Amino acid sequence: MPNEPFVNRTEFPELQILRDNWENIRNEVVALNEQGHVKSGSGVAFRSFYNDDRWRRFYLTWYGKEYQEAKQHMPKTLAMINNIPSINSALIARLNPGKTLKPHRDPFSVSLRYHLGLVTPNSEACRIIVDGEPYFWKDGEDVIFDETFIHEATNDTDEERLILFCDLQRPMRGPISTWFALRTHKIICFLTAGSNNEKEQKSSVNSFYDRYLYPAFQKTRVFKRRYRKGYFATKFLLYAVIVWLIFF
Repeated sequence: MPNEPFVNRTEFPELQILRDNWENIRNEVVALNEQGHVKSGSGVAFRSFYNDDRWRRFYLTWYGKEYQEAKQHMPKTLAMINNIPSINSALIARLNPGKTLKPHRDPFSVSLRYHLGLVTPNSEACRIIVDGEPYFWKDGEDVIFDETFIHEATNDTDEERLILFCDLQRPMRGPISTWFALRTHKIICFLTAGSNNEKEQKSSVNSFYDRYLYPAFQKTRVFKRRYRKGYFATKFLLYAVIVWLIFF
C-alpha cells in the first residue's frame, strides 16, 4: 500500500455492500444505542478512550471472537461483515458530544482502519485528523485510513457520533508476510479482546491487566501528578538500568 494517511476506497471494492446498506445498519445501531448497549468497557483495548465519558463501543466481531449480543441485536450487519474476508474486526463506536480523543497511533502496521458514518453531526466540527489531514464524518459515507499515522478525533458539537469501525487486512507483499502478519496480529488481538457484557468471562490477559496492571498504572499517574520531577527521574533511571542490562 502507498505510504499515505488515507487510502483510496477502490482498493477494497468488497466494502461497497456496507455503504449500499448503510441505512439498514443505522437502523440496527439506533435501536442498539437507545437500549444502552453501546457503552464503556475494561481490559487492554481502548482503555484510555473510556475516560471522561469520551468514547463508547459495541463489539460485532474481533479477530475470530464471536459475540452473542451482536447476533441478537445486529444480525443483518453481522451477516454482511462475516461475508467480507478482509474485515478482521468490527464494532460500533460512539464519540460523545464535546469530547476529544488525543493524538495516538496503533503499534501494528498490519491493518487499515475503516469508518462508515451512521449517525453523525454531518459537521466539520466532528472530525478526525490523520497525519495533519482532516476528514469529517457524514451519514452514509465511508473512509479508509492508515492508523499507524498519528491521528486524533474531536466532536465539537452537541450531538453523538456513531460509526461502524473496522480493521481491514492490509495487503502485503507475498504469501509469507501475509500469513505471518495476520496470524501474529490475530493471536495478540484475540487474547486482548474485550466484551460487551461485563458478566462474560474475560480473557486471561484482560483479567491480569484489570487486576494488577491497571491499578499499578493508576498509582503511577497519582505519583506523576504529585511528584513530577521525581516521576521523570525514576523513569529515566529505569531506562538507564534496562540499557545497562542489555548491553553491559
